[in-house]
Amino acid sequence: AVNGPSSVVVSGVEEAVEAVAEVFRGQGRRVSRLRVSHAFHSPLMEPMLADFRAAVAGLSYAEPSLPVVSNVSGRIAEAGELTTPDYWVRHVREAVRFGDGVRALAAEGVTRFVEVGPDGVLSGMARAGAGEDAVLVPLLRKDREETSTALAALARLHTVGAEVKWTGFFAGTEARTVDLPTYAFQKRRFWPETTVRAAADPRSAGVDAADHPLLGAVVSLPDSGGVVLTGRLSVEAQPWLADHVVLGRVMLPGTGLVELALAAGEAAGSAALEELTLAAPLVLPEDTGLQLRVVAGPKTDGRRTVAVHSRPEGAEDAPWTAHAHGFLTDAPTGSAEALTEWPPPGAEPVPVEYAYEEFRERGYGYGPVFQGLRAAWRRDDAMFAEVALPEDVAGEAGRFGLHPAVLDAAMHAGILNEEEGQAVVPFAWNDVALHAVGASAVRVRVSRVDAHTVSLALADSTGAPVLTVGSLASRPVSAEQLGSASAGAGALYGIEWTPVTVDTSTAPAYVSWAEALEADTTAQGAVVLEVPEPAGPDVPAAVRAVLDQVLPVVQQWLHDERFTSSRLVVVTRGAAPAGASADVVQAPVWGLVRAALAENPGRFALADVAVDADDAAVDRAVAAVLSGESEVAVRDGVVLVPRLSRLAEPELHLPVPSLDGEGAVLVTGGTGGLGAVMARYLVGERGVRDLVLVSRRGGDAPGAAELAAELREAGAAVEVVACDLSDRESVVGLVESLVAARGLRAVVHAAGVGGGGLVGTLSSDRFEAVLGAKADAAWWLHEATAGVELAAFVLVSSAGG
Repeated sequence: AVNGPSSVVVSGVEEAVEAVAEVFRGQGRRVSRLRVSHAFHSPLMEPMLADFRAAVAGLSYAEPSLPVVSNVSGRIAEAGELTTPDYWVRHVREAVRFGDGVRALAAEGVTRFVEVGPDGVLSGMARAGAGEDAVLVPLLRKDREETSTALAALARLHTVGAEVKWTGFFAGTEARTVDLPTYAFQKRRFWPETTVRAAADPRSAGVDAADHPLLGAVVSLPDSGGVVLTGRLSVEAQPWLADHVVLGRVMLPGTGLVELALAAGEAAGSAALEELTLAAPLVLPEDTGLQLRVVAGPKTDGRRTVAVHSRPEGAEDAPWTAHAHGFLTDAPTGSAEALTEWPPPGAEPVPVEYAYEEFRERGYGYGPVFQGLRAAWRRDDAMFAEVALPEDVAGEAGRFGLHPAVLDAAMHAGILNEEEGQAVVPFAWNDVALHAVGASAVRVRVSRVDAHTVSLALADSTGAPVLTVGSLASRPVSAEQLGSASAGAGALYGIEWTPVTVDTSTAPAYVSWAEALEADTTAQGAVVLEVPEPAGPDVPAAVRAVLDQVLPVVQQWLHDERFTSSRLVVVTRGAAPAGASADVVQAPVWGLVRAALAENPGRFALADVAVDADDAAVDRAVAAVLSGESEVAVRDGVVLVPRLSRLAEPELHLPVPSLDGEGAVLVTGGTGGLGAVMARYLVGERGVRDLVLVSRRGGDAPGAAELAAELREAGAAVEVVACDLSDRESVVGLVESLVAARGLRAVVHAAGVGGGGLVGTLSSDRFEAVLGAKADAAWWLHEATAGVELAAFVLVSSAGG
């Protein structure tokens, strides 16, 4: 490759190339070896040329719309030169004439060269051939911040006469052009004041970037050597936090507080965490964020204080809440532990495939990011595990000391070893030392110290230490302690479908999904997808068929750039409970699209019309959407929208006339979560004396024995039964045996399996577990009890779905 008068690449057999290199070294020239996979542009490429020619012969070619300089000839390519297989075979085998190409451009009068690539290497090689007056501008530079480097390149080109489309750059902002002063004494200034700019730059005020996903800035405290780190927490800014739910509340895991404390220690020069005590759970608001303050104090007797505080965003007068406090030291007191013998000798495998279902029954709502257990083993009082982040977030691990989801999942092995069913949260960490940063997959050992205390050792895939925790004490937590909306909140609220007036004097403009998909232009306004009603009596199969049709459309809508400026209106028929029972087949579409809308505001809307509605009803619904509504229903020509309204009776209430009389009450999912709440209510408030609690593990479920004993003490006869509710034969057999042996008075279906994930990651397979435990089981129960006279058949959901 002849790249310029002083830059040549020699390619070929290693011995021959080295001989040439020695000649140049003897002349005092700088010689370096390139890191490449093959000796391109040399005779060593000839064995593959025939196969390469056959491969490129099958491609289609077209003339370039801009002139192209050929690196084969070193001149501007002629018509037809680049559109043959022979050219590209020569391109692989023959020399690269980059230097000649630069001179050819200079001969054509080109004076401005822009290098589009990761560094400025080509600009340096081209300078000798481009001429003295040429301007060579690399768009990016190695190890420099990309945005500022690219903007500086644009500005440089602008100053030498290149046309930069600044209107496109400033699109969506309030930037505007102004006339410049016409003479020196016009008393209006148009140039920014340098003093104002300096004051607006945080670095000029002594604030440095924290370079951490949870923290934005760090301020060093004078004299003391302490630091203050600030940040912002929200589900929007850190979406992975939404996957950590305890008793219905999204909260920063205790491992996140540890990560914040370690980050403060790193900034202050005291990298080991001697002690950290949880003062209050850090619960994230549903619709806003939290301001963070992490303070590492001055060093006294070899250690520093550390504290984590937060307050609601935008509430400058609100008091700061203390979440954790402790001490940092310069060096850990314990030793790093390796886990090189793996799997651990003498340990028995522990199944983990249903671990997160069991955790959910105890109140832990772990989404995909926090479902990191891959394998587990038990040996005496110690648990061993393999933990890994999902692939879609593993790339973020390098920005943390240790990603909170990795350390949190490491603790899940300890939860497997817990016998009690109550949710617990970390309370006190001691002797925490980080030995390696950025791990996305680890080996774990959790050793029990006492009933509520463990020690942890984490290592990488080779067994090298990653993190050690001398002791971690946990405490039970309740919904009241987390500020649960259901604890002492007073009134409850529900959804009421309210009539609204919509201007329908002109039919709204919209196209169907099929029309938008076929069009080559960018879609504008509304695009309507009418959900078809699948035929057949198999309701569970019909539910899947509908979701399998809608999900790909939703995902393509978000992926295809043609639809970024428009809104997809998903039209169902009879799916919304607006004045009538909802169609169970199409109703899940509302849950899917609502989730997509929550992730992508403004991109979707839901409209429901009657099963036999005509096109006029669809027009009314679309008109309501275009007026600003995101969910509408049309009934008998009236547009209805969901509005929050206060319920008349705030207490838990079942619409059941009476549960007195003969027969048992069946509660699915009855040993954990909502099922346990319902069981206590039925016995304590409704006087039920014959209760059957069903879960997948039956009496082996965490907390099942304690719950049954509590209910028996309250006067009820209680049986705990194991049943796979997603299996039709198991459900039918259970109902038939109950009817035959004890009679059946009522069914409360509270079972369910969560399956969190962003809409772009969903698939038909990921729907299976959720649909099986909830929708399928509801239908099997409905069919099995069709000939049974029931006082009530109640479906319960934590999300009101």
